[in-house]
Amino acid sequence: MQVNFETPVQKHYYTLKCIPESTCRQEISELEVKILPSDWESYDVDGYGNRIVIGRNAEPYDCFEVIVKGKAEISENQYEDEKFTLNHHVYQYPSRYTCPGPALREYHKKLSEEFLVKIPAAGERTGQERRIMRQESAYKKAIRYMNHLYRDFVYQPGVTSTKTTAEEALSLGKGVCQDYAHILLALLRMDRIPARYVVGMLAGEGYSHAWIEVYSSGRWYGLDPTNKLLVGGSHVKISHGRDYEDCTISRGVFYGGSGQQQTVNVKVEEEK
Repeated sequence: MQVNFETPVQKHYYTLKCIPESTCRQEISELEVKILPSDWESYDVDGYGNRIVIGRNAEPYDCFEVIVKGKAEISENQYEDEKFTLNHHVYQYPSRYTCPGPALREYHKKLSEEFLVKIPAAGERTGQERRIMRQESAYKKAIRYMNHLYRDFVYQPGVTSTKTTAEEALSLGKGVCQDYAHILLALLRMDRIPARYVVGMLAGEGYSHAWIEVYSSGRWYGLDPTNKLLVGGSHVKISHGRDYEDCTISRGVFYGGSGQQQTVNVKVEEEK
C-alpha cells in the first residue's frame, strides 16, 4: 500500500489492518512488515480478532508506504472455528452498510417465497393448499442466496464507491465485490443469521478482494458471492468485521490540508 500526498504532512497517527492471521484454514509464516517512514509502531489485536498496527510519524513527509510479505499455507478446510464465546451475535444485526430498504426487503421476500413448498391443507377439499417454509441450515441458505445474487446482480466496476450501501447497490443492480458481499450480508441478517464481511487476497487479482463468512453449527464458512465460489485455496484472508468500515486497510489523522492518493497492490503467487 502506498499513499502519496500532494504536499508534506506531519504528526500522522495511523491504524493499519493489513496483516493476515493464522487460523485453522490458513497458516501464515515468514511474515515481513515494513512501514516507511516509521517513528514508532505497536502491534495489537482489535475487538474482532484482527491484527492491527498502531503508529505515529512526527516529521513532514509526502509518501507513506506499507509492505507486507509472507507465505500462506491454505488447508482443505472451508471454515474457521469460533474463537470468541458468543461473538457471532455481533454479526446478526444490520450495520451501516447493510441496513435494508425497500429494494432489499422486496428481494428478500422474493427469495423466501421461492423456497416455500405447497402441501394440501388438512381437512380441506382437494385443490386447497397451504404453504410452509422448507427447513434449511444457515450454510445452505447462504449458498442459495449467493447463487441467486450471482444470477441477478452484474459485476461492473466504476458504478459504485466504497461508500455505497447494500440497498443502493441492489437498486443499481450492479457493482463490485464489496457490493456483492454487503448485499449477501444484508439478506442473511434479515433472517438473523450471523454473517461477517471479509477482506483478503485472491490469486490472480492485483488488488484486495471481499467475500463473506456465514456462521453455521459453530463454524464460520467462507463464500465468495462475486465468483459464486466456496472460499478455497486461492483465498487469503486479512480481516473481518460487520462491513467494509470495520475492515478499512488504513485510517488515521495528520496535520496538513494536502490531497492524497492511495494505491493498494496485491500479488498472490502459488508456490511450486
